[in-house]
This record gives sequence, structure tokens and C-alpha cells, in this order.
Amino acid sequence: KSGRVDEFTLCTCEIAEGRMHQIRLHMAAALGSPIVSEFYYQKAKQMIEDRRWCNRVFLHAYAVGFPDMGAVNDDDDEDGECEEDDEEKLRVEDTEQEWHCCICPLTNELRQVMKDLKPRKDQLKGVQADTMLQSCLDSGLINPGHKEVHCKGTQERTQLIDDVFFPWSSKVNPIQVGDLAKVRAEASQRQKQQALIQQQQEERMEKQLK
Repeated sequence: KSGRVDEFTLCTCEIAEGRMHQIRLHMAAALGSPIVSEFYYQKAKQMIEDRRWCNRVFLHAYAVGFPDMGAVNDDDDEDGECEEDDEEKLRVEDTEQEWHCCICPLTNELRQVMKDLKPRKDQLKGVQADTMLQSCLDSGLINPGHKEVHCKGTQERTQLIDDVFFPWSSKVNPIQVGDLAKVRAEASQRQKQQALIQQQQEERMEKQLK
């Protein structure tokens, strides 16, 4: 109504570390572009203005990738240590390791908000703004080809999940062959320690009762 035109950018952000408010703080403080309806890292006046249009923070968890932590091959030694020098064992475990990536389309209220936007005519990094906006409005997907992924092994995970959904964070904190075997060994060791502590506590209680 005032004739003012506001510009907005639909960004995809990847998390390298699980720190609280990581995306919100970096967008506001590092880039000077706080998220729409941000209530903590931008001026109250702008937040109020945003809320007239979008009544929630425009932050959405779109994709999450994770390994299946069920046992692939639990032939570890008694101490729960994985055999780091057994490359063949790690290779076999890797090819059987299942990986998943779940997609959560933009919610209805965010898609409703985006109906008020008009796409720019230019193309940025091979992405046509009007095509992406229409896909978001129709299905909540930033790319119509995005769908959940279930695969096995590092090679398939890299091609189907990392390169598609996490091209930056997968390079910053890469998961190498054998990493999950070490995690399983450490988890097994913790479980044994917890079981031992519980057993000792039960034995002390039995002695006290006697």
C-alpha cells in the first residue's frame, strides 16, 4: 500500500554442528539477513511488521539424513573394540550399512505466506525463481524431484543423499567408512559399563536388605 517493495530470499541452510539457534544467529548477525518473523535476533519493530504477514518464524526442517544404527555385523571382540586394521570387515559392513533421508515439505501456513510473493525474473545458480516458487506452492518441495531416500553404503549415500541435500555439511564433517563401527563399539562399551553399575547397585541393595 505504501509503494515499498521488500525483497526476500528463500535460503537452504545446512548445519555442521548442533548448536542452539545456529541458523537464526548466523543469518542475523553474520549475514545481516534475519529470518522472517525472527523474534530474538532482530529489532522488535521489524518483527512486528513481519508478524502481520507471517505469524511464525519462517524456519523449517526440510531434510534430515541419518544412518540405521541397528547392528550390521556385531562380531566385535569382548571389549567392544572394533578391529580398525581389518579393512575387509569394515568394507563389508559399509556396503550393508543402511542410510535414510526424510523429506518434510513446507507446512501449509508457510506455503500460504509464500502466495504473497512474486518471483524475480532472473536465474540464480541454475535455479529459476518462478519454477521453485510454484513447486513450493504446489507441493511444499523446493525441487519437485525431492523424495525420501533409503540406500546402502557410502557410495550410494554420497550420490543420493549427501550431494543432493547436504553438499556443504557432508564435506565439512564427512562420515568415513568405519566411523559407525567405532560409534557402535563405543555404545556397546557404555552399555556394558551401565549394566555393570546397575548390577553393583542391585548387589549393594540386596546386602542392605539382609
